[in-house]
Amino acid sequence: MALRELTPMMRQYLEIKDNYKDCILLFRLGDFYEAFFEDAKKISETLQIVLTSRNGNPMAGVPHHAVGQYVKKLLDAGYKVAICEQVEDPATAKGLVKREVTRVLTPGTVLEDDLLPMERNNYLSIMGIHKGKMAFAITDISTGEVGTSVVELDEAKDIIEKYRPSQLVLQESLKEHKDYLLSSMENLFVENLEDWHFAFSSSVEYIKSFYGLASLDALELSEEEITVLGTLFKYLEMTQFKTFSHFSLPSKLNTPDYMQLDSATIENLSLIPSGKKGSLFETLKETATAMGTRRLKKWLLTPLTSKAEINRRLDYVEALIHDSLLHEELRDFLRRVFDIERIATRISSGKTVP
Repeated sequence: MALRELTPMMRQYLEIKDNYKDCILLFRLGDFYEAFFEDAKKISETLQIVLTSRNGNPMAGVPHHAVGQYVKKLLDAGYKVAICEQVEDPATAKGLVKREVTRVLTPGTVLEDDLLPMERNNYLSIMGIHKGKMAFAITDISTGEVGTSVVELDEAKDIIEKYRPSQLVLQESLKEHKDYLLSSMENLFVENLEDWHFAFSSSVEYIKSFYGLASLDALELSEEEITVLGTLFKYLEMTQFKTFSHFSLPSKLNTPDYMQLDSATIENLSLIPSGKKGSLFETLKETATAMGTRRLKKWLLTPLTSKAEINRRLDYVEALIHDSLLHEELRDFLRRVFDIERIATRISSGKTVP
């Protein structure tokens, strides 16, 4: 059908969709998010909802108040989802209501409780190459954690298997390594990003802008790490259409302060659940908060190497063992604590509700 034969609203839809060809476009119409044409067929099949039509064109929709549960199913099925909102009041609009995509949702960029795994981090990872050297960066945007590392291919595979990210953004030049990197992570959502996005000069500016810095010297990042971290922040801007204020400064994924466990060691020691029955994590998991559960898993995967730090932790444990009243009072208090890390993130991003 020629564009001129469509209604103004359908022309608006197609013009917006043309900029988000790799996404399912959920287009706000009143109290529903609608999808049309091939997107309608995809969401009808994936969500098991009725496929209808509008002016002879395939259409399917979901109610706006329950969009989260439907988005989760689409993400789990391997789709990116672009949310297109009405950005002016229909009651006062003159003619066609103005609409814009306000967010692109991927497995690694969600913030809502109903889309996040509660007891594990929801990592977004990125891997690129600069001057022949590969680097890796990872973040959990729901907590603000950020880490970087210069890596060999085997090390990148180990990091992926250790942190189990929800999403990997892979530089186009490295896509030939995809099968190797994901050999034990079959359901990981992978998105290839063209090489031009991984420009060192623009990455420097993205990081400086992201943290409000005049110079990157204090971060002690290599050029390779700067390239992937800056591209990671650029990707967040491309999908979230906003800046974030809650992110921590980047830490090193391969610091000598922690033991570097490869994927085989983690598997052989049964540190975390991996399909086998039983793990050390499941045995020790008596945490009172979701934050504590995530921290326990991180500690198991990154054991300390500093004797002083090990003894400091042991001192805390000993104090709680010898004061059972304090132990119980502390646990009772913590049970009433909500997920502060993620609440703070939602506040800073405007996603919180009363």
